Amino acid sequence: YRGVIGGGAPLYGRARYRVKLEELEPWHLPLFHPWMGRDDLVRLYALLGGVPYYHTLVKKGWGIGDTIRNLFLEPGAPLRDEILFLLREEFRDPVTYYSILKAVARGAATPSAIADVTGIHRQHVSKYLHVLEQLGFVERERILFSKKGRYRVRDKVMATWFRLIEPVAVSTGVIEPEAVLPRVMEGLESHTAAVFEEIARRYIEWLTARGALRIDEMGRFVHRGVEIDIVALDHRGRVVHVVEVKWGDLDERDVRRIARELEARARYIPSEGYGLRLHVVARSYRGERVEGVEVATLRDMPFRTGV
Repeated sequence: YRGVIGGGAPLYGRARYRVKLEELEPWHLPLFHPWMGRDDLVRLYALLGGVPYYHTLVKKGWGIGDTIRNLFLEPGAPLRDEILFLLREEFRDPVTYYSILKAVARGAATPSAIADVTGIHRQHVSKYLHVLEQLGFVERERILFSKKGRYRVRDKVMATWFRLIEPVAVSTGVIEPEAVLPRVMEGLESHTAAVFEEIARRYIEWLTARGALRIDEMGRFVHRGVEIDIVALDHRGRVVHVVEVKWGDLDERDVRRIARELEARARYIPSEGYGLRLHVVARSYRGERVEGVEVATLRDMPFRTGV
């Protein structure tokens, strides 16, 4: 077993793409970084994902800024050229795949949108996306009550590169750590907020696996400009759970406002005869319980240790 996934073995890091090893859950990160609080563990997961190899690169005592600088920005940093390495290892034509990944990471979520951004024929884009999906580089997010889906970059290191590092490097023409790091840090919270939605879904799946919730299907809801982060359906109990995810520190006033907005948007869900339950998943919450709304925070999530 150790010979297969141990630190010196080829499957430990990059080769996971070929054999589709499952990544670590966010809850396991304290085992690698016990000095970090939960806020920073989420930020770190947004940067590196759940590949064990990447987490062994983070030295004891590093903060988030240290990690970005030492893994992505410094000359010779281990992840500075990781994306090009992976693409060159997999593809004869890495430039095309690079441009598609870049487009997806920056918000082009459908084949037609990707084609518009990259100039690649739409039919060819679909084929490229299929390959990237098979490798675990991208994934197709389900939209409930729709045959359509949205593509997003699944590999967190790739997403970090294309959203945070590459835009700054291109605009400055060089990766100079002292100049680039502040600008990367400015974009970190919005990057983390997007990944926090994924963590919220994983938390719901964790609750379901333990019988605390009963969920038959789950996904994003989009209808004519109305969007809900997570809608989870319990067909047996005839309940629809609507969830707003906020990477922020909320109080009672915030939760009451979000609840009103969720109720208004939930009217567009085709769920006649179903009861409605409102949920908010936030970084933290301060206040009394708001009637009719379940609030969950990082404190409720099953991180193994950590503060």
